[in-house]
Amino acid sequence: MNKIELYLLGVLTGLGLLTAIILYQGNEEALPYREVKTASMSNSPKYVSNEPWEELPYIRLETDRVEKLFNKYDVPYEFRDYTRSLCDIYDIDPLVFISMIQLESLWQKHPHYNTVIDYRMYGDKKQYTDLGLAQLSTRYEGYFKERFFNPRVIMDLGYIREKWDITDDYISLQVGANYLSYLYKYFGNYEEALMAYNTGKGNVIRGKIPKITVQYAVAIMGNYLDRDTKGEEI
Repeated sequence: MNKIELYLLGVLTGLGLLTAIILYQGNEEALPYREVKTASMSNSPKYVSNEPWEELPYIRLETDRVEKLFNKYDVPYEFRDYTRSLCDIYDIDPLVFISMIQLESLWQKHPHYNTVIDYRMYGDKKQYTDLGLAQLSTRYEGYFKERFFNPRVIMDLGYIREKWDITDDYISLQVGANYLSYLYKYFGNYEEALMAYNTGKGNVIRGKIPKITVQYAVAIMGNYLDRDTKGEEI
């Protein structure tokens, strides 16, 4: 190949590259968005443009509803990503779990109205207290600790909680999510799982469900259905 042929080949190559650039710029707005996973919700993608500095809002309905519920209940930001992750790990609906914690403790750190329950009516000689964000009963503290407390899960989410403390916020949420997941898998639906969370698995199995427990489940599932107990959209 002589010099003239090399020159013509270089010119044609340059024209080809210039044409490609023009076509790319002309169709830049039509390029598809790529899907990426968020750190806090592995199953809830958000869409960003091909330019890394341009981000679009979440477009998945589930994510919008979760954030809306967080805002409605004024859930502290320190618990939001942690709660999302727990719901992913234990495969529970975040709308149900968020609403349940709202009803249990109003998402207050160290709730001031910890419930004191007199179990002497059940033949027990002691009084017990429901503690923490998930209002775990001290009557079953040993059961919660041995069966549902998982410090590795908490550590993987960025918090060190090697020792059991029923009043710790992050432990309470982890155990509450794990316990609700267990009840949901056992009963196969959230209505009975929530009633069991409130009054005990055995009582639900035996059909001994107090009226207030039914109201508890109905109030929570109202938010799951996008409405509160007054029929207003969340």
